Amino acid sequence: MTPRRMFLLTAAALFALTTFDAANEASARGGFGNYSAYCHWYKQKAMNTGEEYWWGRWRRCIRGWDWD
Repeated sequence: MTPRRMFLLTAAALFALTTFDAANEASARGGFGNYSAYCHWYKQKAMNTGEEYWWGRWRRCIRGWDWD
């Protein structure tokens, strides 16, 4: 196996692990696109303030990328 092919295989494996981990985390909170109770606060804050910052936090939360 060439070094380039080994690099691509490793990168694909790491990407798959990261994606599946994020999907599992999001499904534990209510799934992609669902308005779970955990993320509801961000949506309310975004709707009340109209700030893009809170919409971004809400989108990351729904996708399972918001860990803080």
